[in-house]
Amino acid sequence: MTCPICFFRDSYQRSLKVTTFGISRFESKLEKYKYLYVGELNNLERLKDCSCYKTYSNESLCLWADEFLLDIHQHIDQIESTFDRINLSYRKFISENQRSSINSLYGFLEESLLIDRTVDSSELVRTMFRARLKGKFSPTDIKEFFHVPFSKRHLVGSQRFSIPGLPLLYLGSSTLTVEKELEANSSYDLEYSAFLPSYSHFYRAKIFNLTNNMNDLLEKNLPGIMDGGGHYPYSGDGGYSYKPKFLREIQANILLQICTFPTECKKSFIPEYVIPQMLTIALQEKQFDGLCFPSTKCFASLKDNHRFASHHLNFVLFTEYSPDCDFDSSLLDRFYTFTLGKKRNISKKEVLDAIELVCELNRRSEVNNNDFVMPLVRAKLQIEYLENSSIESVKYFDSDTGKTELSLYLDMANEMFNLVSKRLR
Repeated sequence: MTCPICFFRDSYQRSLKVTTFGISRFESKLEKYKYLYVGELNNLERLKDCSCYKTYSNESLCLWADEFLLDIHQHIDQIESTFDRINLSYRKFISENQRSSINSLYGFLEESLLIDRTVDSSELVRTMFRARLKGKFSPTDIKEFFHVPFSKRHLVGSQRFSIPGLPLLYLGSSTLTVEKELEANSSYDLEYSAFLPSYSHFYRAKIFNLTNNMNDLLEKNLPGIMDGGGHYPYSGDGGYSYKPKFLREIQANILLQICTFPTECKKSFIPEYVIPQMLTIALQEKQFDGLCFPSTKCFASLKDNHRFASHHLNFVLFTEYSPDCDFDSSLLDRFYTFTLGKKRNISKKEVLDAIELVCELNRRSEVNNNDFVMPLVRAKLQIEYLENSSIESVKYFDSDTGKTELSLYLDMANEMFNLVSKRLR
């Protein structure tokens, strides 16, 4: 049996979607997945009756989950119709045309108010990574890690959130993510870089949020709030209860799960990519700056990571075409950038000490250094969330992947130290 916490994990949803493999038509797979999703919702058990209770045994959390479960059962019809609305976009693509598909999907986003789901700007101020398979290019030139040049748009193929011929910038929240996305056999096969968004340039960025907020709430945020004696009512008259958000959050989860449907077979046409590609086009047409979504790759090799670790996220940033330049230089100027000359055998302590030096310097400053301190605080948290995890029995930050990440974090911390120092003079 399964409780709501189990059900909304990406790994659990992936297992449901994989059971549709073998069905030849994708529209039939979507119908089967809807049947499985709704069937599982109808049979969810209380948190107290699930094995999850060993970890999440707070009485307030159990009562919250009971109300949540009741709301699920009362909204089954709306949940089914949400599947139908999203799946209609695929049917219009295969039976009518791309424009009809985009309009249908955008209509759903507006009606459900999901079009207003954006990533908080503070969440964007984090170190983002990009890698390339080793080859005949300069690994110290950041433009070699930027988007595909406009003059080489013929190299841009069809991927889940990639439109053929449309150069976009793809970044990952960890070195592990970019390795998974590139399906590299080893970190030694890759050259690495890091892109750090400047808060001054990104605080107004409009990035569509396609992450699993439902799982974040149930497994990350609520347990901490409840254990700390905090109060976040499921329902009530206080004006800040969860109940008014319920249907919108369920709809967002369904959209996420359909957009991240695993591929069974990759040929010249990949049906699993249709809806996420239509979403990408719709967002670009409506002046979004990009979107954030979880990787669909398997992270089973990563063990014992903290539940707050956001190591599996991808960011897609839209580019602005230039007739005179091969790159979107205005986008590049919005980042602090770093390339990895060679991996260094550094420790977590070295990086954390370098971060603390910047924070200590900032405490003596009377100017606003948010651009430089915010990403360091987030890097420190990411290191702490992953420090006890391991890859194939090797501690994450003792692995080649982890050492690469630490090296880029150290470069960033040193650069931030220099920038803050200049502002103190």
